[in-house]
Amino acid sequence: MVLEHRLGPEAELGAVRVRPLRMRDAAAWVESRSRNVDWLQQWEASPPEGPASVPTSMATFVAMTRRLRSDARAGHGMPFVLEVDGVFAGQLNVSNVTRGSLHSASLGYWIDERFAGRGAMPTAVALSAHCLPVPSHPSTVVSGAA
Repeated sequence: MVLEHRLGPEAELGAVRVRPLRMRDAAAWVESRSRNVDWLQQWEASPPEGPASVPTSMATFVAMTRRLRSDARAGHGMPFVLEVDGVFAGQLNVSNVTRGSLHSASLGYWIDERFAGRGAMPTAVALSAHCLPVPSHPSTVVSGAA
């Protein structure tokens, strides 16, 4: 089910819920990222000059959340929290939203190791797609006429 509130849409299926990222998620985000540094390191983007670092600070969370929420207000993205059984389990970010004939976006995510391998993230990805606005009418019509 998809619900709408002032910060954006949320959706849930069984134990999995996606909802907008909030400033009050800071403590859970910092705790989860800090506990999962070794787990997340293997997927974190790495700069050409050295190994990847996994951001875990409160300052990083605040700056990131402000930027992501600003992008959401501008219609360029949507930041989500993944919850499993009501517990913070990771994050999804829809970004680079393009409207028009392309109508596309990019999706990035991470999951706490405690919840990995249980199907939570694939479910969350599908739920986040249901939260995205879609055009009210197709901009391109494909006809079966020859």
